[in-house]
Amino acid sequence: MSTGVPLHANVFVCGVGPRTAKLIAHILSDAGAVRLIRADDEPAGGVTVLTGVDPGIDVSRDALIVQHLLARPKSAPLVVGIGDVRAGTIARQVAMAGRAEELHKVAPGVCLNASRWPGLQGPGDDLVALCAIAACEALDVDQSMIDKGLESFGANIAPTVGAGT
Repeated sequence: MSTGVPLHANVFVCGVGPRTAKLIAHILSDAGAVRLIRADDEPAGGVTVLTGVDPGIDVSRDALIVQHLLARPKSAPLVVGIGDVRAGTIARQVAMAGRAEELHKVAPGVCLNASRWPGLQGPGDDLVALCAIAACEALDVDQSMIDKGLESFGANIAPTVGAGT
């Protein structure tokens, strides 16, 4: 496999919605060794992606999310989409607890040219793309494979209003 993706790599996506997981799976579709699994089922290793915090979840659960992220192996990259205040606070707590080196914070508002990404034109899709890009880069996926996946994601589907992460 020439993608650079380690055999049996795992990507754990938690947060507000399934679009980031679907995009990562789409980009990695040629790398069959990658598994997308729920955070509560995760073994050691892989990349953890927190796309945001579901506003319906009680704020008291944020401490559990921080504990979960800190429990990840030191070598496992952590990608946190800081598009909402709670996710930003979680990222700050994780960094202050000594995990800043493997923490990749991504925020909406970064200049992206999404004009070639027909399936990523909806509200919140900039954060979806940034989280997926950061996760794939953490897995050493070739940039051309990432670009190809972004361009072909949902190419035959009109964007969903309010799709979000």
